[in-house]
Amino acid sequence: MSYTLKISNGDIDINPVTGNVTLLSGVEKCAQDVANVLMIDRVQPTNNRAAQEFAQPYGNELATLRVPTRYGDMLGRPLVAQKIQEAIQSLMDLQARDPTVTDDEAIDRIDRLIVESISATDYIYYLEVVVRSGVTVPAVTNLKAVRLDHQFAFSSGETQSS
Repeated sequence: MSYTLKISNGDIDINPVTGNVTLLSGVEKCAQDVANVLMIDRVQPTNNRAAQEFAQPYGNELATLRVPTRYGDMLGRPLVAQKIQEAIQSLMDLQARDPTVTDDEAIDRIDRLIVESISATDYIYYLEVVVRSGVTVPAVTNLKAVRLDHQFAFSSGETQSS
């Protein structure tokens, strides 16, 4: 079984009674791992061998999506969904290499991924994954907003939470 520190509102969670840090495992750890992989920018490959050893092997590319203005929502929604699926797959690949990951933590599949356009440059998504033990995990409990910059033909965007 693997553990991680619980993060609440961007800070390490401390039990106010005991003063100890809160540890997560199983389904709760899976939910936090998914949230983490969706908040961390993917590190681009580098030719520097030493840097490759320290590069994060997962993350997402939502902050760097580029959609030509003329295609707008026709490409925006599928691209957001694709980048979320790629991020989850990279997490699944890491879990497969970790012998301490249990069936309550290991992602089996994406159960639900809904991406909707809320404006010309903003998308919201909701994600649920199923772990190998069969439990459905609402990995992202709140709808998250992704802003794509469509002002110029190939300008980069930014990610924001709602």
